[in-house]
This record gives sequence, structure tokens and C-alpha cells, in this order.
Amino acid sequence: MNSNKYTLDRFEDGKAVFLSKEDESKQVLLDDKIVSDLSEGDIVKLHVDPEGKWAVQCKLEDETAERKKEVNDLIEKLKNK
Repeated sequence: MNSNKYTLDRFEDGKAVFLSKEDESKQVLLDDKIVSDLSEGDIVKLHVDPEGKWAVQCKLEDETAERKKEVNDLIEKLKNK
């Protein structure tokens, strides 16, 4: 089983688009109904089962909160220039 960190980038055409934290050119699409408890910007671990199906293993709460704080701090810094 393979596990990787991904960021939920956006919802598009009934799909949740996840981008790899290591290489944002790699993306995984999941049905948005499967991830209805997630929001854009959430960092998760995805895994691939032996049959090749992707699924959310868990939401990384601490990493998500840290990243959202970094983004908000940057936005505030840019507003105050």
C-alpha cells in the first residue's frame, strides 16, 4: 500500500482535485461525494489499495492548520504593503 501527502486544491465537475505535496504536477481525482467533509486547502494522506483505487486515509489537521496560517499571514503581509 502506498501513502502520500496531497492538498485538496479544488472541486471541479463533481471531482475533488488533489495535488501532490512533493510534485504539484501530479494530481489525483476523487468523487467529491467521498470527500464531502474536506475543504479546499486541506492536507491529507491518500493511499492506493491493491486494486489501484485511491482513497483518503486521513486528514492531517496540524499540517493543514499550519499551512492555512502561513497563507493568511502572507495575505495580511501583502495587504499591508
